[in-house]
Amino acid sequence: LLHVEHHGEVVEVASGVADVETGAPLDPGACFRTASVAKTFTAATILRLVEAGLFGLDAPIAPLLDGEARAMLEAFCGSATAEVTVDRLLSHTAGIRDFGVDDGYRSAIARNPAHRWQPLELLEHGMGGHALEADPGSAFSYSDTGYTLLALAAEHLTGTSLAELYRRELRLDALGLNATWLEGREPEVAGAPQRAHQYLEMIDTTDFNPSFDTFGGGGLVSTSADLARFYLALVRGQVFERPATLEAMLSAPVPTRWETGDLHGLGIFTVTAAGRQFWGHEGFWGVQAYVDTAGTTALVGITTGLPLAVTTRRKALLEAPAALLEG
Repeated sequence: LLHVEHHGEVVEVASGVADVETGAPLDPGACFRTASVAKTFTAATILRLVEAGLFGLDAPIAPLLDGEARAMLEAFCGSATAEVTVDRLLSHTAGIRDFGVDDGYRSAIARNPAHRWQPLELLEHGMGGHALEADPGSAFSYSDTGYTLLALAAEHLTGTSLAELYRRELRLDALGLNATWLEGREPEVAGAPQRAHQYLEMIDTTDFNPSFDTFGGGGLVSTSADLARFYLALVRGQVFERPATLEAMLSAPVPTRWETGDLHGLGIFTVTAAGRQFWGHEGFWGVQAYVDTAGTTALVGITTGLPLAVTTRRKALLEAPAALLEG
């Protein structure tokens, strides 16, 4: 499924089926799980709370957490706890181990896909019995666990659910994101388009309990049009109160390149397409959402069957729009 938006003109196409069992065709407007694309939403929410003065970007995260989460972090980090700061968590430079790569976490999902996960369980799989990946602030180390810590801090400080924080702080309704919701943690949006089934080695994961990926690092269901709308609004300055906040988002305390060779900021990364730099994020479920910094062009796509190598996915979802743009 591919959505290309350029100076207000939109091309949307889809190929294949939405459901292998029924053979129903994949619709360009279908909803789908976005996985880690939600990290940009979480990062933007945290930055909005920074704008509101609740804490600073360089604030240690531990004092912002409730008792159990704070105790888990302190046990994991030890004397380095004070060095685990909001900006380092946002930029994946806090050294916090990623629960997403934990074998116990993955096997638990496979054994019982209906299990409803709690955030502290996710923290346990990320930090329990392990050590820091690197000294805080010294290196890039991608971490879903870090984004769970950020979400817990936001809920604790505001007394508001993460789903409601997304809606309130990012003004999703005002931006016109009418088919985006945090799955399993708020009601499905009324009138949302039909869901596309998403497959892992031909296993239909649609009925998996979404809670394994719905707390800070993932969990949003959306459409390609909604994702394009959000990222365009972001770079056009329609999400933050101050231009300096967007500038901070598009930078990082440790400016490095991650494994794909792309620069990273705070909950956002770069790719190159059609000879230009685009900012956005990728998600485990084959999702890519990117916009140029001029706010004129959006590239959003998804492949609903995994595994598919990152290089293959990028070829399918970035080279095609590049050809359209160059034409």
